[in-house]
Amino acid sequence: MKKRIDSHAIINKANFFKVLRRFLYKSIVVLAIILVLTIIKKINLVSTNNFLKGVRNNIVYEFDIVKDGKKIYNGLKSLIDLSVETVAVYRGTNEKYDPPVAGTVYRRYDSILLIDGEKVRNSGTDIKVINEGEPKSIINGIVSKVYQNDNKGYYIKIKNEEIEVTYGYLSTSYVKEGDNIKVGQVIGKTGTSKDGNNYLRIELSVRGNKVDPEDYINFPKGI
Repeated sequence: MKKRIDSHAIINKANFFKVLRRFLYKSIVVLAIILVLTIIKKINLVSTNNFLKGVRNNIVYEFDIVKDGKKIYNGLKSLIDLSVETVAVYRGTNEKYDPPVAGTVYRRYDSILLIDGEKVRNSGTDIKVINEGEPKSIINGIVSKVYQNDNKGYYIKIKNEEIEVTYGYLSTSYVKEGDNIKVGQVIGKTGTSKDGNNYLRIELSVRGNKVDPEDYINFPKGI
């Protein structure tokens, strides 16, 4: 009497050898690569070292893709968090700072200026001052910098944990670096420009990001 052949056993056995062959092939390839790299390393020539360096850089590059992805995500998250916090702190009550000096907006933030024949974007707001003005600080803070900007007069930077205000086009500074400043304190004096007018420049940064001063200061409407 003939024995009945178990077809399932034959199939399982065939699959086993198929998987085994695949594993052996992969193992042989890996061992061969390790052997080749070992031999190349032993040769220790410039060309072989460059080859190995290239392999290493490729591996590092793959990991850098992941790191860069995380950096992009974290950067966008920080930007969103900053926007939310800024709106909550400065715009939540719809209140604005009092202007540092009496005058009107002459040149607006982000407007195009022609300087030395080149077009540049205005990073601040220029105020046409009524007569000679003595600007007052709009925030409590510390004087972080006082300097002269060529023929544009003195510039004064006052900052606290949230905001930094730069006052420019001053003929005189009444403060020095390190001074503690209170809201409403006079910090300097504007000078007369070539056209006979007095101007004050204001630049605002919230946590290191430039913003439009008109969004935060209650300036009278420009002329």
